[in-house]
Amino acid sequence: MFKKIAVVLLALWLLLCAALPVLAADTRIDTETPNWVSVALTIDGGKVRVNGSEYGNGEVVMIPYGSAATLEFISNNGKALKTVLLDGVDITALLADGRYELSGLIYNAALTVRFNAESGTNTRPPNGNAPGTGDDSNMMLWVLLGFASLTVLSGMIIADRKKKKGQTTNK
Repeated sequence: MFKKIAVVLLALWLLLCAALPVLAADTRIDTETPNWVSVALTIDGGKVRVNGSEYGNGEVVMIPYGSAATLEFISNNGKALKTVLLDGVDITALLADGRYELSGLIYNAALTVRFNAESGTNTRPPNGNAPGTGDDSNMMLWVLLGFASLTVLSGMIIADRKKKKGQTTNK
């Protein structure tokens, strides 16, 4: 019985090993380090000064990979700074004199800055865009293959138990 199970499992393993390279033929792994990272700005009621240059709402700031940047938050019309979100995380408490030292940035980021607004203004941060994996393979194939394997294995175990039961009653 165990030989049968071992043969079935070995066959499934070989099938998977043969199928994976075929399914991954279009997969490319990029190992190059980018020279720049981007910080997308969403600003409600002001501007952001990054290393001395001012940027407004909807602009994208390019920062050298792994370097530091000083962010200063400048209000329009004297409104007080309300919240600063870096990739959805509130960093307002980390500001010193309206500045934030962004150091060692190695990924693209989103910065949302809100100044005190009039009532009725939506102050929730926008949803970030999660990066995709690039894997668009069909998982249903693997689910069906796993289900078929379990079905065959269960059938073999049931048949083996019935066979053993039949042998013990005949003795």
